[in-house]
Amino acid sequence: MLRALAAVASLAAAVAGAAAGAAPPDPCRAARAPLPAGAAIPASDRAPIEAYRAAWRRACEPRAAVADMGALLGDAEALVDDVATAPALDALAAALAPGAEWPLPALWRDGAVPVQVDWAAFAGAAARGTVEDQRFWRGAAVAAGRGGDPAWLGDAAGAGPARCVALAETRWRDVADAIEAMERGGSPAYGRHARALRAALLETLSALARGRQACACLPGDGGAALEPLAADAQPERHAPHLRRELARAAAEALAAVRTGRVRVAALRSGPGAPPTGCAP
Repeated sequence: MLRALAAVASLAAAVAGAAAGAAPPDPCRAARAPLPAGAAIPASDRAPIEAYRAAWRRACEPRAAVADMGALLGDAEALVDDVATAPALDALAAALAPGAEWPLPALWRDGAVPVQVDWAAFAGAAARGTVEDQRFWRGAAVAAGRGGDPAWLGDAAGAGPARCVALAETRWRDVADAIEAMERGGSPAYGRHARALRAALLETLSALARGRQACACLPGDGGAALEPLAADAQPERHAPHLRRELARAAAEALAAVRTGRVRVAALRSGPGAPPTGCAP
């Protein structure tokens, strides 16, 4: 996830439709596709990649037991984060002949961006896992993008690392619900990602509340989008502690937007339009 965040710039259909516009490669087919022979990769680096592909082939067997999707996610992240195997993955992707079948299950590459974990592909295969797996990936379809980064953050808002906020387009209460579902996923990898998304959501809402200006991805009524989550801060809702924390942040962000304390500019005038707003 950290590598995906640094690189940025359904189940399956929900994630892929929201994040990529097309269905991700089937990890079961990718696990059976041949690796390109032209990539000069040491055997020591190729071995863990082949072991990962073999784990997917076992998970994809029709008569296989329930797959450990959390362990597969951890293995995928280990490959893309390792200083040895990450360049090997990029070399394999670069060596693919035009039209060749993608051979790296639940991993993806977009242009010059390094190979990343493909959350959309994991979501599409979640039915092979446990009830907890499926709960996690249903939540991920709402709260996370294709690389596992926050779904409510869009394109870069300027020359720096800051990204626009899908302020009016995001159903903030649904995102909070989704993260809570992800936190019940069970595996250490799931818990780590859910906590990171919760922290990112809290930071986004807090930044809106305390900032003087904010960059929305598109124009729209951001206040109306924040209201359902902000309502959970009301005493009569009896929300759990962590939900109240998010709700209070949403209520403070809502107040900042409604009173004009934070000036909201839009990066684009509409979907697909060129970026024109949010100048530094």
